[in-house]
Amino acid sequence: MSAPWLFPAIRVRQPLGEFYLTAIPADFLLKVGFTKRHTRHKADPSGVVHDDGHQRRLDPKRLQEIARYLQTQDAAIPNTIILAANCLPNGESMDSEDARRWVVQPDKGDTVEIKIPTDESLAAIVDGQHRLFGFEEVPLELKKMPLACAIFLDLPTPQQASIFATINYNQKPVNKSQTYELFGYNLDDEPPESWSPDKLAVFFARKLNVDPQSPLLHRVQVAAQDDRVLNEAAKARHQEWSVSTATIVESIMRLVSSNPKADRDILHRSAVGSGRIRSRLRDEGKPMPKAPLRELYLAVTDIVIYGLVLNYLRAADQIFWKQPSPGFIRKTIGIQALFDVLADLLPDQLATKDLTEKAWLSWLARAAKIDFTDRLFNASGSGRTQVKKALLLAIGRLSPDEIDPSLRADFDRALGHDDASGSSASIKSS
Repeated sequence: MSAPWLFPAIRVRQPLGEFYLTAIPADFLLKVGFTKRHTRHKADPSGVVHDDGHQRRLDPKRLQEIARYLQTQDAAIPNTIILAANCLPNGESMDSEDARRWVVQPDKGDTVEIKIPTDESLAAIVDGQHRLFGFEEVPLELKKMPLACAIFLDLPTPQQASIFATINYNQKPVNKSQTYELFGYNLDDEPPESWSPDKLAVFFARKLNVDPQSPLLHRVQVAAQDDRVLNEAAKARHQEWSVSTATIVESIMRLVSSNPKADRDILHRSAVGSGRIRSRLRDEGKPMPKAPLRELYLAVTDIVIYGLVLNYLRAADQIFWKQPSPGFIRKTIGIQALFDVLADLLPDQLATKDLTEKAWLSWLARAAKIDFTDRLFNASGSGRTQVKKALLLAIGRLSPDEIDPSLRADFDRALGHDDASGSSASIKSS
C-alpha cells in the first residue's frame, strides 16, 4: 500500500461533534502519530519552574508489559486509539489548504474513507499512547496488527485536552486537576485573565454556538474544515449549513495574536495564580506584528472582543448568509475571508470606537451585490484570497490596480459591475 493511504471508516455523530472509527496498522500509526510528553524543567534564576508538553511520560514498565502481552496468543487491543488529525507537532493546527491534510471521502451515508496523503506525523495521540508505543518493542510481523482508532479531524488542542481529561478522570488513573494541568488547560477553574489566545478562542467559539443572538447558534461543529463533511453534519441536524470549530477558533486567534503558540508558552511558564496573567505577554513577548485586538486581549476586555465579533457576524448574516444563494461566502473559505476583512477594518473602527452592528452593516452593505456563486470563486487554495479581494474591492479597501490584470474581468463580473456602463467603479475601466 502506498500514498495516498485510504482507510474505510464509519462516521459517528455525538453531541460534541463527529469522529470516524477505523482500523489502522500499528506500524503506520507509529509513523503518523505523535505525542509531546510533559516535562518539568529546572527552575530558572527567578525560581519559576517551566513545564513543556502535555502527555504523561511513558512508563517503561508498562510498555514492556504491553509488548510481552502483544506476543501472546491471547493478544487483543479492543480499545480505540484516539487521534486528532491535521495537527502539527508544535501544537498548531494545519492550514485548511495544506495538501497533507487528512480528509474524508464520503461514500454512502455514514460509510466513508479516510484519505491520508502522507505518512508524516500529523496526528496527535489524544489517548492510547502506551498501547501504541508498546508496539515499538515487538517483532516486525506483529507491527502489522490493525488497531481500532477514533479519528477527530481539526480538533483544537483545548478540546483534545477536554477529551483526554474526561476519559482519564472517569477511569481514575490520575486526578482531574493533574490531567488538565498536563495539557496546560485547567478547564474548570482557570480564571479568564490567565487564558492563552487559543483558550479564549475556544471559549468564544462555544459561546457563539449557544448564544441565541448569534447567527452561528448550533452551527459550530467539531468536524473537519471540509464543506462536504460540514454539509452532511448540517443535514443530520436539519440545518442549512454549519462551520467547523477549527475555522472559528483559528479566525478569532488571529485577531488577538500573531503567534498564539509563543503566547501560550510564555503564559504556561507559571502556574495559575502564580503569575499566569495576560499582561505578562506585554513584558516578555518578543516583538512581532500586532494583531488588531491585541491590546483588548491583554487588558482582559473579553466582553468587548466578543461583542464586536458578534456584531460583525450578525451584520454578515444579514448581508450575505441569509441570501437565497449565498455561495462561497457561507463556506469555510468565505467565513475565513470575512474574518480577514474584519482584521483589516478593525484599526479604523477601534479608532472611532464604533464597533456596533450598524457600523459593520455600513461596511458590508457595499459588498451586497457580489455573486459568490460566480466561477471566480472556488474551494481550492486560492478561493479564500479571491473572496477576500472581492470583499475589499467592493468596500473600497483595495485598489483595482492591486488586482492581476488577467483577473479584472472576472472580478468585474462577480462584483456585478456593468461592462457597458464605463462606470468608474468598474475594475476593467479603472
